[in-house]
Amino acid sequence: MENKRVYLKLLFTLFVIIGFAFTGMARLEVKQLICEYKTNPVGIDVVKPRLSWQLISSEKEVMQT
Repeated sequence: MENKRVYLKLLFTLFVIIGFAFTGMARLEVKQLICEYKTNPVGIDVVKPRLSWQLISSEKEVMQT
């Protein structure tokens, strides 16, 4: 259980760092972080949790690769 919390915290930190890395380029934001279809999960009892997010950009046709 504790490993999952650490994993989620590290993943969230990674998304924040990636978001800041792109601020010098096109305006890019990562919004609506979701884990196992929940916005703010307290605990996840899944070995490989499903993660999703939305990219918001001031540029057209910005894609994640």
